[in-house]
Amino acid sequence: MPKEKNLKGKDIESEVQSVRNLFCTNLKRLREDVVLSQNMLAKKAGLTANFINDLENGKKGPLIKQ
Repeated sequence: MPKEKNLKGKDIESEVQSVRNLFCTNLKRLREDVVLSQNMLAKKAGLTANFINDLENGKKGPLIKQ
């Protein structure tokens, strides 16, 4: 099965992965700039520390559990 391409002919999955990597990198950088631990951020956001960890590590399908 051929890979899906956007209108410019680029591979959609690779673009999604690039955006995911950028988001994960920025989340970790911002959290560290504000000096928040994953647990503190999770508590403030109403999420689990595992979810924050999964996001920062670029896991494809992090599960939201409370």
